Amino acid sequence: VGSRVAKVLSERFQSIDNLLKASVEDLETIDEIGPIIANSVFYYLKSLEGRQCIEELQKLGIQMHSSQGNQDSRPDSAIAGKTFVVTGSLDHFTRTEIESTIERLGGRTTSSISKQTSIVIAGKNPGTKLQKAQSLEIPVLNEQEFMAIIGHNPS
Repeated sequence: VGSRVAKVLSERFQSIDNLLKASVEDLETIDEIGPIIANSVFYYLKSLEGRQCIEELQKLGIQMHSSQGNQDSRPDSAIAGKTFVVTGSLDHFTRTEIESTIERLGGRTTSSISKQTSIVIAGKNPGTKLQKAQSLEIPVLNEQEFMAIIGHNPS
C-alpha cells in the first residue's frame, strides 16, 4: 500500500495487533479503502511472508503502533473532513508543511482537482489547477486566507 493508505490504517487501528484482528469487512468500512485494497491488506497480513515480515520488524525493535493517532486533529476545525489541493508557490509554507498542517487538522490533501475537492489553496503561479477549480466552482483560498482560517500568524 502507499503512504496515504498506511496512514489511514494506522490512524484507524492504532497498532499492528489491532490491524491483525481486522476482517476484510472491517477494512472495507474505512473511507478510502475499497474491496481490492482491503483484500490485499488482509491476505498479506495473514500470509506467511506477512507474518514473518512483522515478526522481523518487531525483533528489530520497530514500534508498530500509532503514537499520535487523531490526538492532534481538531474535528471541529474548518479543515476537518475537507479535501484540499495546493497549487503554486507558497511564501510561508513548504508543500510538505502545508499538507501536514491540513492533515493534522483533520483534512486530506490530494494532487489533482476533481468534484470531490473541497478547497484549493493557490499560491503564486498556480497554473491550470486554478483554472480547473474555477470551472468546477471550487472555493479558492490564497495562502493568507488559509492561515487566517487555521489561526496561523507568520513571523
